[in-house]
Amino acid sequence: MLFLLISGFLLLTLSQVQAGPLVPRFDEPVGGYAPDEVLVRFRAGTTPAQRQQAAGAIGIRFVSLAPDVQRVRLKPGETVASAVTRLAADPAVAHVQPNYRYHAALAPNDSDYGQLWGLNNTGQTITGAVYGTANPGVPDRDIAAEAAWDISTDCRDAVVAVLDTGIDYTHPDLVANMWDGGAAYPNHGWDFVLAGDNDPRPVGAGEHHGTHVAGIIAAVGNNTRGATGVCWQARLMAVRVLNANGIGTTADIIEGIRFAVDRGAKVINMSLAGESPYDAFYAEAIDYARQHDVLVVTAAGNEGVDVRVGSDGNSGTWIYPCAFSHENLICVGALDQAYDIASFSNYGTVDVDLGAPGTNVRSSLPGQVLVDDFSGWSAVPADGWTSTSCDVGYGPMNMLVNPANWCPPLNSLPSNPYAADANDVIYRIFDLGNGVVAASLAYYAFMDVAAGDTFASAYDAFGNNPFAGAGSFLQAPIDGSSLPQSFYFEHDLGNCLTTTCAIGFRLQGNGDATTATGLSIYYLELKTLEPGSNSYGNYNGTSMASPYVAGIAALVRAFNPDYTFADTVEALIEGGDAAVGTFVGRSRTDRTANAEGALRYLAPPGNFTVSVR
Repeated sequence: MLFLLISGFLLLTLSQVQAGPLVPRFDEPVGGYAPDEVLVRFRAGTTPAQRQQAAGAIGIRFVSLAPDVQRVRLKPGETVASAVTRLAADPAVAHVQPNYRYHAALAPNDSDYGQLWGLNNTGQTITGAVYGTANPGVPDRDIAAEAAWDISTDCRDAVVAVLDTGIDYTHPDLVANMWDGGAAYPNHGWDFVLAGDNDPRPVGAGEHHGTHVAGIIAAVGNNTRGATGVCWQARLMAVRVLNANGIGTTADIIEGIRFAVDRGAKVINMSLAGESPYDAFYAEAIDYARQHDVLVVTAAGNEGVDVRVGSDGNSGTWIYPCAFSHENLICVGALDQAYDIASFSNYGTVDVDLGAPGTNVRSSLPGQVLVDDFSGWSAVPADGWTSTSCDVGYGPMNMLVNPANWCPPLNSLPSNPYAADANDVIYRIFDLGNGVVAASLAYYAFMDVAAGDTFASAYDAFGNNPFAGAGSFLQAPIDGSSLPQSFYFEHDLGNCLTTTCAIGFRLQGNGDATTATGLSIYYLELKTLEPGSNSYGNYNGTSMASPYVAGIAALVRAFNPDYTFADTVEALIEGGDAAVGTFVGRSRTDRTANAEGALRYLAPPGNFTVSVR
């Protein structure tokens, strides 16, 4: 296709030569053109002196590309538009044009690229959104990735270590961009959480975090598959320092940082945060990275508070690692699709350095995430539980409710009791077979169950009513006397990895006269772990903002091999955009990440003197 397009262009040019030079329009094409050069074809029979006179009028350097074609470097102050206009009027010139730029694909052909608003915000509506504000967003509020890719897409000269829950290095969109650890580290990194081995792949269904982060940095670009990262080509080092619950210790993180530094990482991403007193050993580990010229990028945290205030009311605890003052540490807050600060993002005019996209961010996952719409459930008896849409102050959402008329007026409590002798079950069959190696269930509930009455959840691996015989409890019956108004449950489904895994809930009354208003189940989510799966999903968090900046840092360091961490920090900040909207005044720099700006940023010269003679 490229040959046909070029051939067509040449045919057009040759046909125009007969009638006079072709003067291009100057509505700049997508790929742009060199800002200080033009290409000139001279008419047959022109003398060298005529060519020199024509080119010398606008240029300072000439390179022959063919017997009658020259590449002319323009004089200072001469624009491409004026040079083309002037040369087009010269009788010695047959054709003049800009020196256009061409690309393998300026915008990658990855199938989900249109949903990656952080890379290219067209004001698109994100499907499967998990953050309702500013969707659709504001066009061009993004990291200017396409303009950066015009310069470079390759980060392989700057290894990026992801300290997280591990990376599913079998994911089809990540496998080509994993770090080669050689015989000592054949699985691209190390696991410091369990016994300590060379396999940092996630082991639980809830461990999606690290794989999602890795995809933001470097899902393979332009491979027709799923998403693309800031880096199209990269070397991702997987360092597992967080467990299945997303928790890591000082010791694990210290070991992880030193592992990454000692094995050549130039950028470390740590999408993690915690409120604590000053942690001297943690600080020393980041300083170890500084001593070895390694940049550390971290998340500001998701409590919606100032990093130096925190959420626990204790002035002696700050949110780390963001609050560390190391010059090799960049802390990132989250922006929504309008580039306002995300409602959950921490902030701070001392510690937060940049803002970056952090809502409705689509990236790679090590398995599926199914948010159930509560259709297709079986109620026993039929007049107990039901599926309905209800607004309890968060907007309409599908729920399972008992009794059927449980849904209250907005912001009010329900007033209709369930039956005193209720023994109501509702369940649904899910496919958790075919390559699933782990699965988990999470859901929220509003509950008002009387003392002596109970709520329970259970499963049956063979598709039967989980409460009718061979099923097993996920949550053993909880007496209503101990139930709060709202509840969050999370369960492992490791014993239900079949194509007929039935999951159910039961409300059971004890038959006395005391009942209550009932309950509802809402936002039910199933996660799986499936090695080699081609799965993607949307997440929110400063954890998603941090890897955007880490990816830009890797682009900058790979493109400028002599850059130190300090040069990279300067490029990230000085090449960033001015903050807008509600992010203004929420960081120490009032800047947001811009990949093109960081790549194009040149530090002003220093250490020079001027003498006048």
